[in-house]
Amino acid sequence: AEANALDDYEEGTFTPSVEDSSSNVATVSSAYGYYIKIGRTCTLWLNASNIDTTGLASNDLRVTNLPFTAANVTGTIYMMGSCAITNCSSTNDLSPVIIDNNAHIRFLERVPNNVNDFILVSEITSGTSSIFATVTYYTA
Repeated sequence: AEANALDDYEEGTFTPSVEDSSSNVATVSSAYGYYIKIGRTCTLWLNASNIDTTGLASNDLRVTNLPFTAANVTGTIYMMGSCAITNCSSTNDLSPVIIDNNAHIRFLERVPNNVNDFILVSEITSGTSSIFATVTYYTA
C-alpha cells in the first residue's frame, strides 16, 4: 500500500574522526565511511587507520562525525554493531555503541563477570592501531 511506500532512501560517504571524550582529535593516515539510510534506520561502515593519539587524554575513545545523530528515545538505547580494533590491549569482546541522542561511537568492552567498560585512548597503540566497524542505528 502507498502508506508503506519507500520514500526516504539515501547512500553516501562520510569522514569519521577519532577523538577522546574531551574532543581532542587524533591524526589518522586514512579515514573513510559509507552509509545507507532507509527511513530512520542508518547502517554505516567505517575504517580509521594508523591512529596517532599524541595529545589525546586517556579517557574514552570515540569515533565522531557520523552522518546522522541517533534518535532521542525514552531510556538509554544502545545501537550496536560489530568492530575490530587492531593493536588494542583489551582481550575482551568489543562492540561499537551509539547511545541515544548522540552522534559518536564508543567501544564497549564486555568484561567477564558483567563488568562492562568502554575502551580508553590509552588502550590502543598510538600510530599503529586501526578501527573497523559497522553499526546500524535509529536516527533522529
